[in-house]
Amino acid sequence: MVECFNEVAGRLFTFQDPISKLTSEGHAARFKDSAAFESNLVEVIVMERADRLWFPPASKVLQMGWKYLEDENVRDKCKELARQSLTAARGVVNLRSPSEARALLKQYRSLLDGAQSEAELQSFLESHPEFVYPEYDQVISKPSLGGERVPDLAFSIRSASGSQWVFVEIERPDKPIFTTGDFFQFSGQFTQAKGQLLHWDNLLTQDHPYFSKRFPGLLKPTFHLICGRNKELDSRRREMITTEFSSASNRTFSTFDDLANRFERILDRVFPGL
Repeated sequence: MVECFNEVAGRLFTFQDPISKLTSEGHAARFKDSAAFESNLVEVIVMERADRLWFPPASKVLQMGWKYLEDENVRDKCKELARQSLTAARGVVNLRSPSEARALLKQYRSLLDGAQSEAELQSFLESHPEFVYPEYDQVISKPSLGGERVPDLAFSIRSASGSQWVFVEIERPDKPIFTTGDFFQFSGQFTQAKGQLLHWDNLLTQDHPYFSKRFPGLLKPTFHLICGRNKELDSRRREMITTEFSSASNRTFSTFDDLANRFERILDRVFPGL
C-alpha cells in the first residue's frame, strides 16, 4: 500500500493500491475492499519528508497509533518488521546495487592487504561510510566533541525506536592490540585508544543538552573502535577483547578484517542470491 513514492521508493518496494482505501472504524482499520486489502495492513509506505521518501512496513501503523491494532502479538510483529525493513531499505539505498557493493568489498580487501599507511584506509572508509554502516541515515566526518581529538566518523542509524548515534575511531591496521609473550595484555597504544572512547562518552554525557542539538535524537551513543588485524588474534585474545567490550554496553570493537566480514554478511542479507 502506498500514498506517495518515486523511483527511489520504487526500487525498494512492490506497491499495490493507494492508501486512500484504508479507513478507520472505531478501534480497527478497514479497507474499502477488505477481502483484497485487509491482509496488507502492514505493507505500507509513506513520505517522511521531501528528501527522504520511504518508511518501511508497519511505519504507517506506528504513525497512526496502536488504537488500530487490538492484538498485542500483531503489535510486536509490526515493530519487528519495521526494524528489519529500516536496515534493509537503507542498506539498499546506500549500497546502490549488488555489483557496486561487491566491487567495493573487493577494493577494500585489496587495499587492506596492500595499504602502506593508515591514511589510505581512513580515506577509503571516510569516502565510503556505507562500508562501516550500510544502514546509516546520516554520516558526519570528523565531528568535533570539544576535545583535542575527534572521532573519524559519526553515524545516525534510525530504527522504529528512534535514532542511534555511533561515533567511530579508526586506528592503524598494524597497531598492536596485545603485548607479545605468553603473559600478554592489552598494548599501551590499544589501551590509549580505548580510553579515548571513554573520554568522548564522558564529554557527551556531561553536556548532553548541547550535543543533543548538534546530533538530533542523541540519547545514549555507541562508540566503535576499529583497530588491528585478525591475524594477531587467537581464541584467547579474541575472548579477552569480547570480555573487555561487553562490560560497557555502548562500546564495540572491530578489526579491519571484521569490517569486511560483516559487510559481506550484510550484502548476502540485503541482496540475497546475488
